[in-house]
Amino acid sequence: MITCLALMLICNQIVVNNAEGKVFSNIDSIKYNKVGLLLGTTPQARITRISNQFFTYRIDAAEQLYKAGKIEQILISGDENSLDGVNEPECMRDSLVARGVPSSAIILDGKGYRTINSIVDANKVFGLKSFTIISQEFHNERAIYQAEHLGLDVENIQAYNAEMPKARRAFLTTIREYFARVKLFIDLCFTDSNDLSPQNSRKLVKWKSVPCHRIPKEFADSLKVDRYSKDSILVVYRQPVNGYKVKAIAKLAVSDDDIISADFTFTKGGQSFKLHTQCFGDTAFCKGRLDFQFENPKLFKKYKNKTIKANYHYYKDEDQLMPMYTPFFFMDLDFDGKEELVIVHKSMAVRYHDGYDVYRIVEGRPVLIDYPPYNDNKDGWGFGMTDYPEFDFKKKTISCPYPEGELKWAGRTIYGVSKKHKDTVVVNGKKHLFNHMEVIKEIKFDE
Repeated sequence: MITCLALMLICNQIVVNNAEGKVFSNIDSIKYNKVGLLLGTTPQARITRISNQFFTYRIDAAEQLYKAGKIEQILISGDENSLDGVNEPECMRDSLVARGVPSSAIILDGKGYRTINSIVDANKVFGLKSFTIISQEFHNERAIYQAEHLGLDVENIQAYNAEMPKARRAFLTTIREYFARVKLFIDLCFTDSNDLSPQNSRKLVKWKSVPCHRIPKEFADSLKVDRYSKDSILVVYRQPVNGYKVKAIAKLAVSDDDIISADFTFTKGGQSFKLHTQCFGDTAFCKGRLDFQFENPKLFKKYKNKTIKANYHYYKDEDQLMPMYTPFFFMDLDFDGKEELVIVHKSMAVRYHDGYDVYRIVEGRPVLIDYPPYNDNKDGWGFGMTDYPEFDFKKKTISCPYPEGELKWAGRTIYGVSKKHKDTVVVNGKKHLFNHMEVIKEIKFDE
């Protein structure tokens, strides 16, 4: 044990000493490099599926470098099929574009399965000799050592440190890094960089414009319908809702649940966008909260491959804030005087509570609200809000009572009363004011 510990400490110190004077946390201290290499990660934590701060802070750092003129282009390198199909580079690209970084300045490398692959690709596939690495400090230190000791044709490698998350789970990443640095030296001893990124098997990529997905890719990936049947029902709503003409393509899941998912298309003023619900609930389909799973297959068999013209129902009980059996609705949930679009996922949380995705409509496009309490649902599909939060529209506060049945999420933070706080979101280079919910009090799961 002492030998192993000593080995880990020695490897760590070698990497730290090598990075001295090459990693920077102050943006004014970093030198200009034409290209920044943004190392990929998933927007959600791999195990708990909660929002990944490593992702958010790396996006912050890349945005800062670009807007400060320290880089002109961003190469995003990560796993194109990570975390059950999530494409890390596309997620990061979409987040940067949403903050005003032009898509023409971004190129993706989906073969960056590991840091060592990302470094080799930057040099051998994309022909970069000098670049700025963007990640957290511990990651940057290791990446710089790899770049300088793999026999690559590189020079003037530097790194910009993204903020380090302060959550307790981030400590586990620090522990993991000690093992990763031992693995680093094993890789250097036994790995040929030519084997990691053979140029013959991949075309050299020129910098070019890439398409922009307005909806964050981490959520767009959840829209995949591989597990759904090809048969569908086209539901067209007779009445415009908030000026939008709405239709839904509903598909029956090929599973024991026999639930129906749906892809919505919202059209208004010549603009349209699509959103998805994992579980389509409507008064036309569901008569009860529990028995809709058994009614759906019969209804689907009756109407599959047909078009249904349906009336839009805004149905909810008197004591409920959120409507039941309404697949989508508009409501001002952040107290800014503008109604947000809410997509309903039927019974996505514990005890048959519904799940909701809340979108702010900015310049005719949906922007997902991805901070608490609008993303508090971790028992359902890993994103969205349950119907636990209680909105007080007079006081403009949100109370989040402790969700029943969630003790299994050890270490979870339950958010208490939130208050109105003005903030901005950038879409297409323009800033828009909205009201962020600031956490006033945190209650730990064991308190």
